[in-house]
Amino acid sequence: MPLPTEMGFEFTAQELTDIDAAFSTILGILNAKGNINLTNEERQSAKSISYKRQPFVSKVFEDLAVSFPNLRPSFSDYSEAQKDYTYGAQTSKLLGTMMKAMEVLEEHSLSAENLAFQYVLDFYNTAKRAAERNVPGSNTAVDALSPLFEQANNVAQQPAQE
Repeated sequence: MPLPTEMGFEFTAQELTDIDAAFSTILGILNAKGNINLTNEERQSAKSISYKRQPFVSKVFEDLAVSFPNLRPSFSDYSEAQKDYTYGAQTSKLLGTMMKAMEVLEEHSLSAENLAFQYVLDFYNTAKRAAERNVPGSNTAVDALSPLFEQANNVAQQPAQE
């Protein structure tokens, strides 16, 4: 779908309050479970249950460990591992929903910001044309906005670093 050429809507104060409350509720529930803050190194070393591993992990928890309790490691608590497996599946499902919500929110934000910036660009160009005709206030607008557009032009014209 192409970028929208207009949106024309905004959140009401109540909608913002409701969305913020929903996010706060989610974070509150997760933080109540435990505050986990992995380092980059810990993230890289952690073994996730990817879609390729899922059938094997499920086989252990839903069949093999149940059918052959004598093979459960004595040094590792099966009931705790079962809770971890269940919690991992629950959070993975929620993560998918959250990622979809984040994608929708990002697309709304980017589209709205793009339209707002296009307006600023149109405003600036109109002010520059008006300044050529000495329209009152036009030089003030051009002076206020020119650093934004001059900076963008200078970045685009800078030679590539080798």
